Amino acid sequence: MALNLSTLTSPTTSSDVIADIENPADSSDLVVTLKNLATGSGATTNATQTVSAAQGTALQGKGLYIPNVSNNYATGPSVTIGANETWEGEVDMMVTDFGPSSNYLLPMGGGEWSSGFGFLFYSDGTIRPFGKSFAPFLGPQPSGVTLGTAFNVKYGFDGTNLYVDIDNVSVFTSTAPSQSGSITHPLELNQQTLTQQGGYMIQKAKLTVGSSVVFDCDFTSNNIPTGATSFTADSGQVVTINQSGDDFARISKGSHLIMDLVDDEYEFTTDAAIDGTIVVATTEGTYSAGISLDASTQYDLQARGVAASPQYGFLKNVIGYLITPSQLSDSEITNIEAYFVDKGAAARSAFGSVTAFNGAWRDCESLTSFPAIDTSSGTNFFAAWYHGYSLTSFPLLDTSSGTNFSYSWDACNSLTSFPLLDTSSGESFTNTWAGCTSLTSFPLIDTSSGTSFSNAWKNCNSLTSFPLLNTSSGTNFNSTWRDCTSLTSFPLINTSSGSNLTAAWQSCTSLSSFPLIDTSAATTLNRTWSTCSSLTSFPAINASLSTDFFQTWNGCVSLTSFPLIDVSLGQRFSFTWQKCTNLTTFPAGFFDSWSPTSLFNAVFQEAWGQCTSLTPQSVENILTSLDTSGVYGTNTGASGGTQLAYNIIDIDYDGGTLSSATTTAITDLKAKNWAIKINNVTQ
Repeated sequence: MALNLSTLTSPTTSSDVIADIENPADSSDLVVTLKNLATGSGATTNATQTVSAAQGTALQGKGLYIPNVSNNYATGPSVTIGANETWEGEVDMMVTDFGPSSNYLLPMGGGEWSSGFGFLFYSDGTIRPFGKSFAPFLGPQPSGVTLGTAFNVKYGFDGTNLYVDIDNVSVFTSTAPSQSGSITHPLELNQQTLTQQGGYMIQKAKLTVGSSVVFDCDFTSNNIPTGATSFTADSGQVVTINQSGDDFARISKGSHLIMDLVDDEYEFTTDAAIDGTIVVATTEGTYSAGISLDASTQYDLQARGVAASPQYGFLKNVIGYLITPSQLSDSEITNIEAYFVDKGAAARSAFGSVTAFNGAWRDCESLTSFPAIDTSSGTNFFAAWYHGYSLTSFPLLDTSSGTNFSYSWDACNSLTSFPLLDTSSGESFTNTWAGCTSLTSFPLIDTSSGTSFSNAWKNCNSLTSFPLLNTSSGTNFNSTWRDCTSLTSFPLINTSSGSNLTAAWQSCTSLSSFPLIDTSAATTLNRTWSTCSSLTSFPAINASLSTDFFQTWNGCVSLTSFPLIDVSLGQRFSFTWQKCTNLTTFPAGFFDSWSPTSLFNAVFQEAWGQCTSLTPQSVENILTSLDTSGVYGTNTGASGGTQLAYNIIDIDYDGGTLSSATTTAITDLKAKNWAIKINNVTQ
């Protein structure tokens, strides 16, 4: 449903929209406050919205909410009722949804309707009380109850009659037949075995057996925290809530909107651009942040604020929103948050108990700042601020318990700096800061527990330097610093456990040198330094376990020589030194110990293609060493294997006269199932 903020804040309508905002918020120049006062699937609002699949369900009032969804119920103490013993249940409640025609509700009772005690509401508004063995004999009676209207119901057995009173008016009485024996059953607020059930809010529930109060609970009490699933009733017994589905049983602290985290949203536009503050108040927590909105643009208001998509995070029960055209002061924010908390929202401090922040503010593309909330219990920060395109800074949050930081700040491309967060427990840093294109520096955070750094700083193309982080536990460095095009140097980090270095520094086009890092555990160096076009030299790394050298130094146009390294297990050298146009010197003996267990097809395709500065001596060094290795151009690398479909060794060089040793090596290699193409001429 589309809302225009300028319309909502016009003199003729703004008083209706913000009428419930009291003094703390009255001091703010409001853009819009949405308030949904209706209930049920056909809800409308005082903002005159039309109903659509994208609108959340409004929930009114305080108390224990039981939805019309199976397996949502609460249990209390075990209750015993003797034969012909008097009892009375009393419930303050409101029916929010009668459900389909076959549905019935069991707000409070014990056991199945055929053998327990309690009462049923049917979809037509009739009521059927029951109690012990005389339950099957009592039919539905009109109750006078309507949806969305609070009422008090008393029901029980007075020694003679089974009765129901609603708002102190008798709606049912019937002489009960004689009974024998007793019943013992846990008190149930909703019967857990029913497949169609629920649709009400219980404020208070009380059960008296004989002259003793066996259960008494005020579900609106401030002593019951928001989100509690187990708590102590006023009468001392433990109440436990069972939750199932997206719309689940819960303690409600006030009227709020339930967002299903699938497609619920409010669409709105504003005529003027906004650089202000948003306050998001939910039953899971309340926060305030800077927000920037363009004029004449449609935005989607989600449970976590303005976002591009509704299906992420844990914030879903909205008490209210506030958007201002200018930024609020800290004191104004404090007052407004306090106002919403008074209306049933959880305070900002509630975030301190959250363990999973995964996707919490994902796609909140309009947030320009983020508050210093309590994240001390958080272990999972997966994609928490992913696509936070407008964030220009980030606070020093407590992330000391975090283990998963994958995608946490991915594509936060307006961040110019980053705080020294405690990431000492972090294990996964996959894509954590990828695409943070405005970061010019990075702090010395603790990454000592990190195992995966795949894409961690990919495309951070404004970083000019990088700190000596502790990456000693890292095994996966796939594309970790890929496209960090402004890095001019790199520290001697510990990559001794790194098995995957695929594209780790690919396209770091400003690196002029590289340290002798430990690559002894690397099994793949696929594209690792590809297109590092400013490298003038390269160290003699240990590549003894690597099998894949596909495009490893492709496009390193500033290299003039290459060191003697161990590539004995290499199975693929396709395009490895292609386009190294200034490479003149390639060492002798490079392939002498080459002994792969098998070979990729096209193993040497364009391996030295466009290396137009290679000397004849370098060509001799390459071919004589390949001949010395004794490896055949077959799938197994051995004589008798299947010849490779592309068995060509491609070399381009400066065109000088080739030696007789080169000619001899060519002849020998051709006898070993190889074909040789030099300067695009087959030999």
